[in-house]
Amino acid sequence: MRKPDIIQLPLKNVIGKRIQEARIKLNLTQDELATKLQLEGWQISRTTLSKIEAEIREVRDYEILVLARILKVPVEWLLSGDETFKKITMIDKD
Repeated sequence: MRKPDIIQLPLKNVIGKRIQEARIKLNLTQDELATKLQLEGWQISRTTLSKIEAEIREVRDYEILVLARILKVPVEWLLSGDETFKKITMIDKD
């Protein structure tokens, strides 16, 4: 009896590159973003943030909410990459 084919997904998350894009747009280093996230109560290191951006580490739902708030982008944009969301709702860096 043949075993069923296993489909392997190459990525652990779909938002890593969008996090990186928003972080760079805000002129933040990974260390600076990690510090801002820590101030929000998420104990995250620069190394973990790097793994998220590289799409190696999974991102939990509550982490997405904190990321969206700190990066000043809608959750929808992080999840979909839809430029419409970003253009309409992205808040200036001020």
